[in-house]
Amino acid sequence: MARIPSRGSDQFVVRFPDGMRERIREIAEANGRSMNAEIIERLGSSLKSPEEEARDREHMLLMHNEIQLMQDFMREMFAAANGNPEKLEKSEIFKRAGEVDAKRLESDRARGLPDRKK
Repeated sequence: MARIPSRGSDQFVVRFPDGMRERIREIAEANGRSMNAEIIERLGSSLKSPEEEARDREHMLLMHNEIQLMQDFMREMFAAANGNPEKLEKSEIFKRAGEVDAKRLESDRARGLPDRKK
């Protein structure tokens, strides 16, 4: 785990263009962070290794696929609502949803994210 910066950490004075300090303050406040934590988070994001970038791209693709699958799943659920629930569980979309969920969980764990609650 990365070390959390403290007052004893290296310091560097930065001159912000007009208005940038206030904008950082607003964004930090909206994200529930200090200005320093916001700046460190953003710098850290821009300094990711190629492996971290690839992992993030893969994760975003999985999220995109999961959203599309959820939309398809919801449509099929509505169509099956008048029928038998076992029919839905045997459907191809239900199986695909389980596969996508498993891949997303694996990606979350690789990124150090906590398990999602079911």
